[in-house]
Amino acid sequence: MKRLPVAILALFLLLSFSAAGQPYLKDLELVVNVRDNGDALVTETRRMTITSKGSECYIAMDGLREITLSDFRVTDETGLGYSLVGWDVSATRREKAGRCGIVSKGDGAYELCWGLDLLAGGESQKEKVYTISYTLGSLMKSYQEAEGFNHLFIAPGIYPLPDKVNLRVEVEGVPIDTSNARGWAFGYYGETEFREGCFDAWTENFTSSSRMIVMVALKKGIIHPADTLDSPFQNVVDIALEGANFGGEYDPSSDRLFTDDIAEWICGKFGIDNPNTIENVAMGVSVGVIGLIVLLFAKLKTLLTYLAYIISLKPLRVWLKRLRIKRLAKGGLSPWQREIPFNGSLFASNKALNTLSYKETPEINNVLGAYILRLFQRGELILYEENGIQTIKIGEHVEQAEDGRKSAKDIKIENTLYYIFRSAAGKDGILQENELKRWLKNNNSYAKEILSLRQSSSSPKKEELARLFKLKNFLKDFTLIEERGVMEVRLWDEYLVFATLLGMADQVRKDFRKVCPEYFSMSKAANILESSSFNFGAAVSNIAYYTANAATYSQLSAERAATSAALWSAGSGSSSYRGGGGHSSYHGGGGHSGGGSGGGIR
Repeated sequence: MKRLPVAILALFLLLSFSAAGQPYLKDLELVVNVRDNGDALVTETRRMTITSKGSECYIAMDGLREITLSDFRVTDETGLGYSLVGWDVSATRREKAGRCGIVSKGDGAYELCWGLDLLAGGESQKEKVYTISYTLGSLMKSYQEAEGFNHLFIAPGIYPLPDKVNLRVEVEGVPIDTSNARGWAFGYYGETEFREGCFDAWTENFTSSSRMIVMVALKKGIIHPADTLDSPFQNVVDIALEGANFGGEYDPSSDRLFTDDIAEWICGKFGIDNPNTIENVAMGVSVGVIGLIVLLFAKLKTLLTYLAYIISLKPLRVWLKRLRIKRLAKGGLSPWQREIPFNGSLFASNKALNTLSYKETPEINNVLGAYILRLFQRGELILYEENGIQTIKIGEHVEQAEDGRKSAKDIKIENTLYYIFRSAAGKDGILQENELKRWLKNNNSYAKEILSLRQSSSSPKKEELARLFKLKNFLKDFTLIEERGVMEVRLWDEYLVFATLLGMADQVRKDFRKVCPEYFSMSKAANILESSSFNFGAAVSNIAYYTANAATYSQLSAERAATSAALWSAGSGSSSYRGGGGHSSYHGGGGHSGGGSGGGIR
């Protein structure tokens, strides 16, 4: 409580500081001139009234990512070009006058600064027009079906707030309209329109929480950006449109927060009615509220995370199911089982195991590794060393027939994997990760077959699942069990396969070595395992891992390609939503480059 009077006095001094004349920003205009290589020359014009407040003006610029910043220049209404110098924010107004500079904040964050004029004797304010220009390298990038960008040009919290904001995007030497371009704007209440061969965005309702994010797409071939991305621009559009609502006219009540009411009450107590001061106090109150929320959330984070996990119910359902299966596995005369359940079908076993996964999309690395191990066992894949590098070579295909240990689905997947590996390896018969990824991207139907391993059984046989867990117990305690049965090469080979499915292959191989060393001279797969100087288990895991990744990548690429044409289709919904001009959206604009907050006079 002792600190309360001090806090009140500090607040009083902060508010009474507003008694001095306030600066005023009448117009803020930006022209973004996009060049053929994707670079953009941005020119800002600020018509403003400066007072004795502050010593410099600055533009906050953050989150540029791979966009480069160069060619920063400042001139004023007299034609004076400001000298570019190393910038010292703490310098005096006299030292900054007629100069400009860039402050690097690290991690792609910058402040573009220039000094305010000195006021002549007797002057309380001065009218100024500042023209600021800079180049954003690789702002517009080349995507699969369009060239485009989604960028924040004006950060929130600028001071003083502009009465009007206008931003124009133009393409050097090429008029743009709805026949060859699309445009959207986010972060403020206002309008957009294609006119005079350009895309315009503007507002007269720019508040302290407003920002200006503009997204533009051009048809392929209009320009030729140097920066190329192997993905559709439709992905950028979809992310930006999440939460967007191009509703039209500005409704002040919809933008008003309870912190605005608090700020007006505080300022009213001190007889202050300056709008800029009220905006600043509202921002300070907001920061305090956010800080309090962050503090409370930090304390409650662990509890909230735990509650969300419990409330989702899926973990509970899976845990109960696992508990029932394990109880079944412990039932009967023995917790172990030597026979392989599900008639030896990897597909059926994996499908049942997927029902016990906590993840929405089950991992398929283990089951892929099990199938791939079978290919190695038959010599269809060969592991060998070439110039000290571990290499996988494609062997001869071995036709498979459906039997008691292998279903038609298993045979199909094994044949599919072999065909994928052989086709991807090319003429030299050597399989490489980039070859596999490239081949699956161009042959998506095979990727779908691999990803079918994510399927879960709608009604798995609990007794069979219990037998699978008994087999796992058997393999886990292999060295402790006296009655393991007679060593049969084919059966032990399958033990290795199912140990891979169950994620315990390394342990089982070591146990086999302890119990029956002669197995490694009788089994082709085990012999390769022992004679190779490589980590065979790691080789199987690696090829399974990048096969799963390549299949997933292929499937996503196909899904994105199917929707990429939507960018240029007539589509449905308002013209604003389809990028044809109309209203801006206060919300949305996610995934943009650029960022930060603040800017203006300080």
